[in-house]
Amino acid sequence: GFATPTWAALTFNANNNTLYGADQTPQELFSINPLTGVRTTIGAISQIVSGLAHDAANDILFGVGNDDVLYNIDMSNGNLTTIGALGVGVSNAGLAFDYDNNELYMNSAAMLYKLNVNTGAATLIGANGIGGTMLGLTYIGVPEPHSMLLLSLGILITGAVRRRRTVA
Repeated sequence: GFATPTWAALTFNANNNTLYGADQTPQELFSINPLTGVRTTIGAISQIVSGLAHDAANDILFGVGNDDVLYNIDMSNGNLTTIGALGVGVSNAGLAFDYDNNELYMNSAAMLYKLNVNTGAATLIGANGIGGTMLGLTYIGVPEPHSMLLLSLGILITGAVRRRRTVA
């Protein structure tokens, strides 16, 4: 029979504007075109992956397996390469890659961890403040002061130009 997919993880690859996801049933890696919503199976994965994150600078797809291991996942075929054991148990992990500081974070069992991308070792940061189960995690960078200044100048100039056209 046909197995109903159970999505366990989802992340965005800014390099190719593609969403990548992992199913638990069947165990496979897939992509989604965010413009069309078309889902394409990439390949079988040998472990249930409950968290995904993409490092755009190095074009690496990270995944946390339910076997408490951090993996590098090949985006072309779904093959898993072991990075290393986390040293903590995983329960519905969420992953996020901080591209400003090149750090990988994991949320699992109401705790937030920083993961070593070379060894897989998890370092406890602390409780995430959510009493129940949090199934996802994402990173949103804060614009640096120069970016905010440029944005503010752009808004002021746009406003001045519009005002000048209205007066004329």
